[in-house]
Amino acid sequence: MKSNENDNAGVDLSGMIKSPNPKSQKEQYAPNQATPSTNLKFIRLVMNHSGGLLKDEKQSESAILGFVILAILFSLISILNTVRTPSPPPPEQIIQIAGPGLSP
Repeated sequence: MKSNENDNAGVDLSGMIKSPNPKSQKEQYAPNQATPSTNLKFIRLVMNHSGGLLKDEKQSESAILGFVILAILFSLISILNTVRTPSPPPPEQIIQIAGPGLSP
């Protein structure tokens, strides 16, 4: 028992908590800024072909996101309209309603 107490008494662990390179709280949690070399090729393509309308990365990302949202909405509306459209009646029912004399 006494040997365990003596071993712990001589060790100073206060220096282990402090980091050798202290950083401010802003530096620790600052988001990494993307460099031009890490931009996606598609974003650069949109920026180049926008005719000068999109000037930076954020604008082109917003434009791409808007286009994707519009494409999804258009797809959903198209799918829902085709599901709700009733199918035409079968030919037998048309002949019964119109009469046999008008069939080809």
